[in-house]
Amino acid sequence: DLVGTNNIEDRTGLSMDTYTVSVTDFEGCVKSFDIVVSEPSELTLSDSSTDVDCNGNFSGAIDLTTAGGTGPFTYDWDHIVGIDDGEDLTGLDADTYNVTVTDDQGCTATRSIVISEPAVLDVNEVHVDLDCFDDSDGTITLTITGGTAPYNTDWADLLGTSNIQNRTGLIADTYSVT
Repeated sequence: DLVGTNNIEDRTGLSMDTYTVSVTDFEGCVKSFDIVVSEPSELTLSDSSTDVDCNGNFSGAIDLTTAGGTGPFTYDWDHIVGIDDGEDLTGLDADTYNVTVTDDQGCTATRSIVISEPAVLDVNEVHVDLDCFDDSDGTITLTITGGTAPYNTDWADLLGTSNIQNRTGLIADTYSVT
């Protein structure tokens, strides 16, 4: 794109394009070649995250994937002091995590990732006492909320893991369930 002789040897500020360069020596010998000026693909971030398994635990995780840009990359997570905090995180509680990734050329990309947790596991029971002495018509009805369904119940008086939520035909006793 420069016309004439005695052009400058080095060029800066070039846009993406193919440039043809011809060099002529003192004897008139010519060497021509093409130089392709390209740019890296856009720096992008994606993630695969794992939510907290039980309310209040620190079992969340983020597997961050960086694409495009020019490596190496540095990772700056907002909740960690300093930069170059590492790409992936484990042992997380429920929260919003923000990361800024910077490539070798100073280009940046940001991502915000939400790690959630289930509501607190709660069990409420309603029981019906026996109608008469020595009857076996007592009942226990459980209402389970929070946590992550499906739920497994284990009654202490039954052998093995019974996985029976509600009980009928009970005698007078104390019943324990996990």
